Amino acid sequence: MNLSDATQLLRAEALTRYDIYRWIHKALRARMCRVLVAVGGIDVSDGPATARALDQLDALLAVCRGHLQHENDFVHAALEAAQPGSSADAADEHVDHETHIAALAAASAALRREPAADGALRLYHALALFVSENLVHMHMEETEHNAVLWRHCTDAQIQAVEQRLMASLPPAELADTLPWMSLGLNATERAQLLGGLQQAVPAPVFETMLDSAMAPLTEPQRTALARALGRAPVPGLVMC
Repeated sequence: MNLSDATQLLRAEALTRYDIYRWIHKALRARMCRVLVAVGGIDVSDGPATARALDQLDALLAVCRGHLQHENDFVHAALEAAQPGSSADAADEHVDHETHIAALAAASAALRREPAADGALRLYHALALFVSENLVHMHMEETEHNAVLWRHCTDAQIQAVEQRLMASLPPAELADTLPWMSLGLNATERAQLLGGLQQAVPAPVFETMLDSAMAPLTEPQRTALARALGRAPVPGLVMC
């Protein structure tokens, strides 16, 4: 599928059909870009700052590993049931991504052991390539894979796949993803996400989730979200 075809597909169906990829991919893009900037800013003469950047990178790599497995186990299974062979190319790319994740993890560990400016630059370039590959890969999933799902499945069936995936996640993984998803979503999507959580979980749990979702937002974004949820605006600004 060329770029023109993909763009037409997005215009025609992306806003009317359920998109299993949209919110999690927005979270991943936000996190990847933030971590790429952090790694690009590494100055190995500042040990604590270097360690913080590498901690962010290692956390991102763990998230990417988990995301690959979740897609393999749930989304690819749905694609194969709908149209055999439709996930094959993506599955091959997932294998390549796993190789790149392992190489980045090794480079991160090496830089921790022996901080060096040339090692930091090589790590940054390798991460930039990994992020760029993932951006292209996610676009393919959002267009080609969604086209298969939308052709063969109802929105309710797609949502059922997502619900099974979500039910398989440990609470710590959900908590880790929420602020990045909040950061990546637009105001309407953010209100839908938090509004759904408000209805689905006990009030004390929701308060913790709301604090986490608010943390990376600007003051206007926090105010808009509070209003959408029927709450008083929360003062202050916290950036992750």
